[in-house]
Amino acid sequence: MVIDTPVAWKFTGKVVDFAGDAHFCAYCGDRHLRFGYQVSTGQKPHYAYLGFDCLLKHGFRLGEYDYQTLSEKKSSLQTDATRRATLRELIRLNASLESSGDLSFRRLIKSFKHYGRFSPRQAVFLVKVVKSKNYHFPLALINITTKENQHREQLAAMSEKDASVIRPLLTVSQMRWITTDA
Repeated sequence: MVIDTPVAWKFTGKVVDFAGDAHFCAYCGDRHLRFGYQVSTGQKPHYAYLGFDCLLKHGFRLGEYDYQTLSEKKSSLQTDATRRATLRELIRLNASLESSGDLSFRRLIKSFKHYGRFSPRQAVFLVKVVKSKNYHFPLALINITTKENQHREQLAAMSEKDASVIRPLLTVSQMRWITTDA
């Protein structure tokens, strides 16, 4: 279904994560739709899915939703999708290790399930395991936290060798916690 009159359609509040399924935006036809924002007509409801940009830019009625609410919803969906992808990769990596009963790796998975992020030490450990096993793990999934003082202290106390392992994964503001004593 292709939508040609956006004003007749209203956002229902439902957002679907298509997670790799082939879906397209009913307005622009983009075939790489990850999150579909459901819209419907008022009379004899017909439903269609749009991309985030098309929903906001082309005059679709948002109802009680505003840009801020939709942006937060999109951000939350993206975070959840990234967490699920990271967890899947951690479990696959654990299964590929010779000693899948490795206690430190099980702790790493348990900690990630609880916090959704890695401490700097955990990130160094994970990157070293990935590189030593020549395992393809998307490093973009490694989200490092420095919210706690202990995490900033871990970065500050980190050797240059370990810091160089995770430096590409850090944000600019996180980089200031690494001290370089050369």
